[in-house]
Parts: sequence; structure tokens; C-alpha cells
Amino acid sequence: RSTGDGNYIQIQAPTTAVGTYNFQYKINNESTWHDFPIKYMGSFDKLDLANGDVLHLKGTNSTFVPNGSSYFTILPGSVYSASGTITVSGYLSAIINGVGYPNQLPNEFESNHLFGGDNNILSSAQGLVFPENTTNDCYKYMFHNSKYLVHPPAKLPALQLADRCYVDMFNGCSKLVESPEIMYKGSLDSGCFMQMFYNCSQLSTLKIHFPGWGSGATNWMAGVPVGGDWYCPVSLESPPLGLVGGNGIPAGWERHADYLD
Repeated sequence: RSTGDGNYIQIQAPTTAVGTYNFQYKINNESTWHDFPIKYMGSFDKLDLANGDVLHLKGTNSTFVPNGSSYFTILPGSVYSASGTITVSGYLSAIINGVGYPNQLPNEFESNHLFGGDNNILSSAQGLVFPENTTNDCYKYMFHNSKYLVHPPAKLPALQLADRCYVDMFNGCSKLVESPEIMYKGSLDSGCFMQMFYNCSQLSTLKIHFPGWGSGATNWMAGVPVGGDWYCPVSLESPPLGLVGGNGIPAGWERHADYLD
């Protein structure tokens, strides 16, 4: 949803995706889907949005498999220096392959940099619904340096995490005020969470549902404010002394045991 005048959407697509991946869109209550005007190699058509427009977007005919250096980026922008905002909601899997349901298994690297970038004016992803599964690197850098993002997806529901799946996911989101509710059957460790909230300088609320602390996650909370609130199950005690700080929970953050075990 677009709020304000002068907003637009661009999609940056790698050259390796030419002929193998398309996006379709419709605006507001249109009944017909249209092909999104993608260009490749740094020059991308933009789709203009009026104040209040709701853009419906889906991926189609995908045979392109992303990797660590080849990925799509959706770039909400504004011709008025980010005076407007854009919010995103719906099934994440539908954006990628046109099919939206909770148990859709993402490809490795699938959402790398999907909403990243300094000029991305995405302000809220609270309504973005994530699959209940992960694969290696699937959400790495997903919102990296998205400097206008205030509200993240409401929940990361996966209980089993693949390697590096949340690494740098919100790194550099300097307006982010809260974390998603992070559901996980395992313990905090760097393999999945490294630098997840690195330099989120306005983060004040953390919601986690872990059974234990593990070895900690390298710099996952480094660069956040010295004070805040973190919410957890009753069974999860405060982190051991070695995990007080950027690799665990900052010492000035207050624990709230508000989740059911």
C-alpha cells in the first residue's frame, strides 16, 4: 500500500534471470494481471503509484534459482525524497512464485536483499506472512539497510532453522523499533542469527521464543540502544554473563516472561 504522492516500485533483476522469471501486478480492484516492466543490468522501469494505491504483486513462471550474488530486489521509492511510505503484506512465497501458503519451502538465498537498500522507503512489513520452513541463507540481508523500515514482519514462525537463514536480515535498519516474534525450538547461536539486528539503533523491543541460549549469536544485538525490553517464555532465564551484550542481550534491557512455554 502506498501512502503519499510520488511513490513508485522498481524491481532490480539479475541478468541470469532474463527469460526465466517474470512478475505480474494489478492495482487496487483490477481484475486483470499485467506484466511488470522489468529491465536488466541497472536500468529498471518504474511503476508509479498514487496515494492510497494497493499494488498486488506475484512472481510467475520461475525457473531462476537465486544464489549469494544473484538475486531480486524490490525497490519502493519516492520522487520526493521519501516523503511517502509503502507497506507490504501478504504471503512472501506469492511474491516469489505466485503461490501463497504457510508451508511453502523457500529456495536457498530466495529472499536475499529482497527489500534492502538505502533508498527503499518501505516502512512496515507487519503483514508479510513467512513460510514455516527455512533453507540455507534464505532470508540473509532481506531488509539490509532498509532505513525507513519501522515495523518488521510480525512473526518468523519457523521452528527449525537452516544454516545462516537470518544472518544480517535487519542489519542497518536504523528506524526499526521492534523485532518480529521469533519462534525457534533451538538455542541462540551465530549460525542462524549473526548480525541479525546489527546497528538497529532505535530497536527497543525484542520478542523471542527460544528454549535456551546456546553459544550466542555474533553481534546479533550489537549497535542497539543500551536499554529496551525483551519478551520470552517463563522457562528462558536471563542469559549467562558471557552473553550479556551484542552476542546475547544488552545488560540494560529488561526481561519480561510473558510468553507461554
